[in-house]
Amino acid sequence: DQSSRNANNRARQTMLHTLGTKSLACFRAEQ
Repeated sequence: DQSSRNANNRARQTMLHTLGTKSLACFRAEQ
């Protein structure tokens, strides 16, 4: 179903963005 696929993609994008932000913050804290 297209709508559920779009919801899954949006959730994945949000999760990746959150993980990327956290890893970037950790990377900056290490410096």
